[in-house]
Amino acid sequence: MNKNVGLLALCLLVGFGTMAVADDFLGAPVIPGGKSVLARPDRLENKYEISYTDAIDFYKNALKDVEDVKFWDRGEQMYIEDHSNRPWHSITLSKDGSGTNLTIVQDNWTWIIGTLVLRFIAVFVVLLVLYVAMTISGVALSRLGKAAEAKK
Repeated sequence: MNKNVGLLALCLLVGFGTMAVADDFLGAPVIPGGKSVLARPDRLENKYEISYTDAIDFYKNALKDVEDVKFWDRGEQMYIEDHSNRPWHSITLSKDGSGTNLTIVQDNWTWIIGTLVLRFIAVFVVLLVLYVAMTISGVALSRLGKAAEAKK
């Protein structure tokens, strides 16, 4: 029992200690000690020799007081998305054997405009479907009305 308590205390100490010295990319916290795979002004990809659950715990602790951030658990991947106006768009943690991959992506105009265009088109598709359904039901009801009048 004492070994478990000591191990938990050590994990918490290391976890909070690394948060204090954590780097950031576009204002998003970055777990220190990773191997850089790709570093561009709009994208950061790192590999870590830490477990997937430790990486998730790091980000849940680092972003616990941040508003408008959503965590999406996708099984083998955790997708953290910003729903505000921060410079970063998403943080993706994925399992990689015994380690973890981290990808931080900058918010970009392609994503923003693409989403708006998709929503714009979707509104007209929904309206077109409603128009077709109402036209078909109108024709069917008018024929039923004419058939009922003919019987009288």
